[in-house]
Amino acid sequence: MLNAKALRHAMIDADCSMKELAQVCKISPSALNRRMRGKVQFTLGEVMSCEERLNLSMDTRNKIFFAREVS
Repeated sequence: MLNAKALRHAMIDADCSMKELAQVCKISPSALNRRMRGKVQFTLGEVMSCEERLNLSMDTRNKIFFAREVS
């Protein structure tokens, strides 16, 4: 389950806009929006692209993209 709040915080910390993250993931901004709202799941390639652009540790990546519970 995606922790969208943590993803938004990581984007702010990395000074990365929705548009830029969508470009990095090779998807449209509206497709990224659907993923962040939980309507569509991120692909493994998209997770890896986000991890690289946002400079996420493995632990942080797992907490964002593979959260068991979202508060």
